[in-house]
Amino acid sequence: MHTRPPHTGLPPRGGFDHKVLLGHYEQKIEDFLPTSTPFGLGQNGWLYGTLRDEDDNIYVVLRTLSGAEWTGNLRLQTNRDHEQIEMRPETFRTYKGETLIEHDAESVTWRSGTSPSLSGAPEAKDAIFDFEYRQTLDGATWREGDILDLKAKLMHPGMQWYDPSLEMHGFYGLNVHQAEGTILGKRVRGWYGYDFVNHPAGTRWGTAPYFTRIEVAYHSFANEYDDGSVEVGMICYGTEGWTFAIGSDGENPLFCETKVDAQIVQKPNGFPAEILFTFGDWRWHWQADPRGELANHEPDGFPYRASEGRSQRVGDPRQIVSSHAWIDFFADGRADHALVDKLDL
Repeated sequence: MHTRPPHTGLPPRGGFDHKVLLGHYEQKIEDFLPTSTPFGLGQNGWLYGTLRDEDDNIYVVLRTLSGAEWTGNLRLQTNRDHEQIEMRPETFRTYKGETLIEHDAESVTWRSGTSPSLSGAPEAKDAIFDFEYRQTLDGATWREGDILDLKAKLMHPGMQWYDPSLEMHGFYGLNVHQAEGTILGKRVRGWYGYDFVNHPAGTRWGTAPYFTRIEVAYHSFANEYDDGSVEVGMICYGTEGWTFAIGSDGENPLFCETKVDAQIVQKPNGFPAEILFTFGDWRWHWQADPRGELANHEPDGFPYRASEGRSQRVGDPRQIVSSHAWIDFFADGRADHALVDKLDL
């Protein structure tokens, strides 16, 4: 019997590396519920972003919201009174633990510290700042005692990617907000996302292949320009086919590409200095803020090098008046193939 020789270099059945399906979507209020399980995947979310005060100091905010009706602390970091972005001590006294979730046809609200069962929870005993977040399809309010009080406008449409790989099949939704209010007593303006990531049971972002192996440089961006226009979206450059770029003007789709190339200039300390992303007919330039390094965002020795910066189309004559461009970057060698001494702008 003749046996056909195997092909070499071909993937197994169902093997598509980590090439994503990518697109814009119409947001619905039920999308913001933690019980939402698209593709049968469990849902987790987070509020994250960067805002600036009148002295151009940066405030980084991050709060995890679990599908199990649980929240982590508000991680509050700033370069106010610092050379780079440092963790604030208030972080460790913000609410962490069980939450109440209320919803109707128009809104979803997360609350903590509002009932005897919550006030008696072990995680709540040392918390002195209550947490409340209310989301509608127009915008949101976010309050953390007297340390954070924001009102936000939701950008449209939503943006999403789905990875059908056998290894992970992660699903992500981006919902960008333009925000203003107060943080630590200072007036601030800026941007944050209320984003969802859906994983198979028993997995999480920090142990997924994106974070541990294939993610090189990935950021959401948001710009308000001097003519009043806005652009928001996310751009990712990774390995094993995991690349994409998607954006909107706050109301309508702007671009949607699944192939992205990158040139990266890296600082001696491992943080990114600037990156040129190329996709479709677009060339997009990310530049680090001189005081934008998240100096202690992850444990010592971990290769993650997050930084705030600015991200804009090459040649765009508009001036940015408010921006967000927090980038994930990894300094463990996975970016070496894309490193250059100078960008080809």
